This record gives sequence, C-alpha cells and structure tokens, in this order.
Amino acid sequence: MIVIFPENTMRSAMIAYEIGNRHLPISLEGSNIVTPYDRFIEEFLRMESINYERRREAFEPMRRGDHHG
Repeated sequence: MIVIFPENTMRSAMIAYEIGNRHLPISLEGSNIVTPYDRFIEEFLRMESINYERRREAFEPMRRGDHHG
C-alpha cells in the first residue's frame, strides 16, 4: 500500500481527486491518505513531489453505507 503525507488541505484534495479518478479505495490515518499500491499513483506523487511511503501491510478500505452506480 501507499501512505501519503499531504502537507495541506489543497494537496489532500488534489491527491484524493487523482486517486478517485483511478477508482481506487482509500482509508485515512489522521491527515494521511492510504491506498493500495498503484504505479501510476506513485508516479504522480513523485512528479508532484508529495511525500509518501510504500508499506507491505494489509490494506483496509474505509467502509461506507452507500455507493453509486
């Protein structure tokens, strides 16, 4: 998984937008965003100089009571 450390709200929104466009699930750890590993997301984070780390842990997505589609 990838743990992302956005430095502010604007960056968090931009990151969430990019992850959402790839239809990847997320979870939140405080102000950090966690998502399953995706090489395109990792490339985006590098290009935007956003701090992140890769971890070998089980990913647990956020649960919601509703969904679209």
